Amino acid sequence: MHRAPGSVTSRTSGDADFGDVCRIASRDLISVARAAILRLESLPQEGRREARIRDLIRAANLLQRARELHPRHTVVSCSGTRGNADLEADGRALFDALSQYAATVQQVGSEYASVPVSGPNAFSSLRAPQGAPDHHGAGVPV
Repeated sequence: MHRAPGSVTSRTSGDADFGDVCRIASRDLISVARAAILRLESLPQEGRREARIRDLIRAANLLQRARELHPRHTVVSCSGTRGNADLEADGRALFDALSQYAATVQQVGSEYASVPVSGPNAFSSLRAPQGAPDHHGAGVPV
């Protein structure tokens, strides 16, 4: 499968119940990061920005829950003890959560892609305070 540079792709085995492909472009994640640190002077625009970031956090929380349940239930079923979990439903829930997260990242990313971030909101100012541990580049489990 061909992947665009800077994108994360999830593909099912072709099961029609699961749908297609979820794609998250790195440029959208960068725009989301910019939107998170951005502060807008217009109260309606700032309220909209905060609501969109909350939408993203809700989608991320659903994805995290599905991501935790699916492998846990898979391990229980694989270990020889039949669990009560429906692994197909878990798989659909995981894909649905991933799809929703990817769609929200794309929406928020495209909405804020052209908004310049400068001054105190610029990424260059996001350095750890003097003496604080630097977590730049620390891996985030997916």
